[in-house]
Amino acid sequence: NSLRDESVKQEQRLQNSLLEIEALHKSIDAANKKSRTQEKTIEHLERENIDIKDRLQTSLSNASTIEARNVILQDSLEESKVEVRELKGKLNAVSEDLKHKTLQLENRQNLL
Repeated sequence: NSLRDESVKQEQRLQNSLLEIEALHKSIDAANKKSRTQEKTIEHLERENIDIKDRLQTSLSNASTIEARNVILQDSLEESKVEVRELKGKLNAVSEDLKHKTLQLENRQNLL
């Protein structure tokens, strides 16, 4: 009877050990699944990070190009301002000459 009791206890302990092992396997599987999910998330974030870096690099390159164009346009604007001042000066000179010649013409006509 005692051997039978011992055998039952032994079987119960084995059964409990099997249940513990199954629970551990489930925990390990859940941890592995969580780990794979986290790895996929990390890979996704790394790809996003590369995309963002590429877009940032493109934006910086575009900004440099725009800045260079702005410098060229600023120089061109300054040159245009100088040309406008010169043309205004010439226009004023021609206008004064025209006024002077008109006065001379009026004076000649008045003499006649």
